[in-house]
Amino acid sequence: MNPISIETGMRLEEVVEKTIEEYNKYRRTVAEAKLLNINGDEVLLEISGTLCHTCGFVDYLEDFIYEMERVTSDYVASLKNYKQIGDNKFIVKYKIEKTKS
Repeated sequence: MNPISIETGMRLEEVVEKTIEEYNKYRRTVAEAKLLNINGDEVLLEISGTLCHTCGFVDYLEDFIYEMERVTSDYVASLKNYKQIGDNKFIVKYKIEKTKS
């Protein structure tokens, strides 16, 4: 993966959009993220695709966290929960915390 420059001072919505863009750039062939909702400190995504279930399925969900770390140092994400809603389609909830005031 090519490094990106870490940005600061971004609004949460901008961070999430940029993180999804980076996530999809590298994973679109097997997993694609789509923003469903931002509510306070929670972000709800739909992640769908072929998602290899036998080789680290949760890694696809955690990759959003790592992409956010590459995008900004102002926020950190943690995986809260996920629910399968169809064949190879999941609703994923992340908790987002601001690291700086």
